[in-house]
Amino acid sequence: MSEVSGRPADAGDAVSQSLSRIVDQLDATLGPALLDRPDAVHAHRKAVRRLRSTLAAYRPFFDDDAVRRLHHTYRDWGGELGEARDLEVRIAVAQRFLDPEADPAAAPMLDALTAAYASAHRRVARRGVTAVARRRRADLAAFLEAPPRTAKAARRTKRDLRRRLVKEGEHVLRRAETATAAVED
Repeated sequence: MSEVSGRPADAGDAVSQSLSRIVDQLDATLGPALLDRPDAVHAHRKAVRRLRSTLAAYRPFFDDDAVRRLHHTYRDWGGELGEARDLEVRIAVAQRFLDPEADPAAAPMLDALTAAYASAHRRVARRGVTAVARRRRADLAAFLEAPPRTAKAARRTKRDLRRRLVKEGEHVLRRAETATAAVED
């Protein structure tokens, strides 16, 4: 970062600053997610997705292997969070549309969903404090402490970041077009 202006010195520095803010979100949301605070699993999962998306979008600015390892590690963690979050959403939808008083099958269905969520959240809480979790966070800290930058990271900030964003946006649009190409999808 430029000493005088506080602005990023180059594209790699700008992305590193962005990643640092995302890591702050990860750290702030982890504890509440592990303690099952309202909407906390969702907030932490969003931070994990944001980290992964940023790493993917700006991969050319950093060592590919380092980015790939972090991306993979946080994909696994995001998947575990996703199981719990999906059950939270299913419970909310079921509570909204099912009436246990009017439909005798509703109460057992809600009970089953609640039990499945409790089990999924216990797994999240256990896995969030394991040696693997500590290693995942240490690897991320090491990446941010000394980002393994490529020559592309030293380029001018605005133009190169804009190009990466446009490329990533085009990639997302192509995937969306492919995903929605068939009517039955």
